Amino acid sequence: MRPAPPRLSIAFCESDTEAFLSVLGLARRAPIFESLETGAGRLYRATFADVTQSLGLVIQLVDEAIKCQSAQATINDQAVRSLTRFWSALICYQESLAEPKPRDHCLYHSARLSDYAGCPARSCMVPCQFICTRCLGLFREQGVPPSSSQLIAIAQQAEVEWCPNLRLPSPLG
Repeated sequence: MRPAPPRLSIAFCESDTEAFLSVLGLARRAPIFESLETGAGRLYRATFADVTQSLGLVIQLVDEAIKCQSAQATINDQAVRSLTRFWSALICYQESLAEPKPRDHCLYHSARLSDYAGCPARSCMVPCQFICTRCLGLFREQGVPPSSSQLIAIAQQAEVEWCPNLRLPSPLG
């Protein structure tokens, strides 16, 4: 069974900044765009039921949203804690699509990092450049590879748990 496509929602408040105007212009192009009146002012929300179908627009929107202080996002109903890390992961995913096998992109970049950082593992449990450095830190602290639950937490911290290329181990496995 194929996992559900990544669903993104970006919300931001009205302001008189240039960043707001840029984000608003891009947000209006989203498949679902809402303007809501709240007690604190107007709130705007752009929703993408499938990030992969509007990837170029999503990357532009997140890039501009980084500059808009009120911007908040969720991916698959989980809060994005760092729009900058999320944007980097989006760029990486977009680059992977140029490969005949997108996961080869992940393998290549994680192998480069693990070789550079001196990763002791010969076969990576989760080949992803954004997980590699955090995984290596845990390995060095504990002397053993991270558990599946630690890898899931690392993926969430790195803002990559949504990535269609990512294959995380089962928490029970």
